Amino acid sequence: MTDRRPGLAAAAAALGAVWLLHAAVRRAPFTPFSAAEWLVRRTPGGLATRAIELLGHGALDILIVVAVVAVLAIGYLAGSVRPLVLGGVALVLGALAGALDPMRAGAGFVALSSVVGALAAALTAELLRAPAGGAPTADAGRRRVVAGIALGAGSVVLGGLGVVRAAAKRAAVGIVRADRLAVIATDPSFVAPSGLTPRLTSRRDHYVVDIDLLDPSVGESAYRLRITGAVASPLALTLDELRAMRTVEQVTTLTCISNPVGGNLISTARWTGVRVRDLLARAKPHGNAMFLEAKAADGYIESFPMDLVMRDEFLAAFGMNGLLLPREHGFPVRLIVPGRYGMKNVKWVTDLVLRTTDITGYWEVRGWDAKAIIRTESRFDVPSDGATVSSPFVAAGIAWAGDRGVQAVQVSTDDGNTWREAVLERAPGALTWRRWKVDLALGKGDWTLQCRAIDGKTDVEDRLIRAPHPSGASGYHTIEITVR
Repeated sequence: MTDRRPGLAAAAAALGAVWLLHAAVRRAPFTPFSAAEWLVRRTPGGLATRAIELLGHGALDILIVVAVVAVLAIGYLAGSVRPLVLGGVALVLGALAGALDPMRAGAGFVALSSVVGALAAALTAELLRAPAGGAPTADAGRRRVVAGIALGAGSVVLGGLGVVRAAAKRAAVGIVRADRLAVIATDPSFVAPSGLTPRLTSRRDHYVVDIDLLDPSVGESAYRLRITGAVASPLALTLDELRAMRTVEQVTTLTCISNPVGGNLISTARWTGVRVRDLLARAKPHGNAMFLEAKAADGYIESFPMDLVMRDEFLAAFGMNGLLLPREHGFPVRLIVPGRYGMKNVKWVTDLVLRTTDITGYWEVRGWDAKAIIRTESRFDVPSDGATVSSPFVAAGIAWAGDRGVQAVQVSTDDGNTWREAVLERAPGALTWRRWKVDLALGKGDWTLQCRAIDGKTDVEDRLIRAPHPSGASGYHTIEITVR
């Protein structure tokens, strides 16, 4: 029977070495992720949407596992072929995946990643190779020692570089200051019950959703925000040049269009940046420029009508909660778009292109709503669904309506036949959620609670139950509780 262990071990070693290299040199691609990123971009829209509906954003995690398992399976099937052959397979796979990678790491980084993976595979296979004729020789023993030393030294070097890089990243978090600070409203009269969502979300707790298995790594020194297209004066601005402009701070709630009713893909933060209309003024748009296309480092694209782009609240942001953007939130620059779901708030922006005609954005191609206007919604935070409580108790949560604001929240205990008005806290800003609470005294037994919001235009939250696709979920958030 063929011994499959050398091939499997070689594949595992190649994966480990390339991962360590990626941790140390972020632009060096990780082979299975490169292949998976290519697959994500080419998945038919209907299939991609169906995967999100069935699996949520865990679909990406599953794809990661599948990609890694596929590489291990190739190694297993290769079995105990010669080390140089295994190394060659790793080299070819790495080069092919790197060439397909939509992140476009560059030929040098792809070659480096491929060679490191090939060496790890070949050296590991050499360590495990059975001696010819069944009897070990002195020469074979020396080769194994050399292979073991090389593997160990490589692991130490790459691991050390990864640690140094991580430490440098932590040290590089810079303070961002705005010329015009956000005025965050306070409400001392509103006493928040335990378990209610904080008014502002920390950087660590802010939700993250994107199309990438590994977020793009954009270097600060080489970064340029290019403004081209239907303009008289094309620009290529550095991050320092952006910071030198008049900057503003804005409190904005972001929520994902795939957030289910009552879901947690929603957060509120302070964003610092420059108004996009100020950027465009420098580039001098032509009179026939009707749309703005935003391109990102990962190939993501979106489009916006100019009347939206020219609003004060449409920002090119480089700061979050007083510090530079974290990589997962779009460093160096992302868009903050008023009243639109997160899919419109493009991260890792590299190009703003003025256009005379519209283009179809990444998610619109896949069947999602092109306008992506945030629905009026509300959510219970406390009590939790299925909780047992003592009467009287406090029900509380958050409500949001994009740029329309929230003027009322109501709670029903009788399937919507009657509604009780909740007490609202002042919203932190005009583009944010609003916290609410209501005191309830109910008899013992099982109860169903529902909440609904009324936005600043007096429109009541839609009770019709809809899935997130294509325009965002709707329906009253409903929880079941037991009063003891």
